[in-house]
Amino acid sequence: MSRPVVVTGTGAVSPYGYGSGELQRGWAAGKTRIEDGIARCDFAAEDHLSRREQRRYDRFAQLAIVAANEATEQAGWDGLPCDGARIGSIVGSGFGGVFAADAAHEALLTRGPQSINPASIPKIMSNAPAAALAMRYSLHGDVYQTGSACASSATAIARAACLPLGSGLVRWNASAVAP
Repeated sequence: MSRPVVVTGTGAVSPYGYGSGELQRGWAAGKTRIEDGIARCDFAAEDHLSRREQRRYDRFAQLAIVAANEATEQAGWDGLPCDGARIGSIVGSGFGGVFAADAAHEALLTRGPQSINPASIPKIMSNAPAAALAMRYSLHGDVYQTGSACASSATAIARAACLPLGSGLVRWNASAVAP
């Protein structure tokens, strides 16, 4: 049995720029943003996030937060649309916080284990974006991460669509792909 799934907002931070519209226009134009084998993304966290959020989250979580902000604005959220217990955050990410992991590894090698930032673990965890979105929007429904390589975002969307709605739960889904 199939049932309709309604997408009320989309968000993207991509090599094409900020916003799902930029992403769609880039795709439609057949443009590539790969230079020297690397997808270039001109994302400046300070343009979108507080200093505290910049320090608290690795880049992949920052990208998810900014994309989710766009999606909730498009959806017309002015606060939560219903009780936060009825809304979850399921985020797909192929990998965790690479920049935080690299910084922790560098600190370990150059200054020893005592120099590793205790906040490294929450930054590195692949479920950091799902947790960040749940905290940011006071979501108390299902909050988790799917990890299935390049299909992670599609898996997150499918998981949200398959959740039982018989209990009257409203589901919100955010999808992100780690850089």
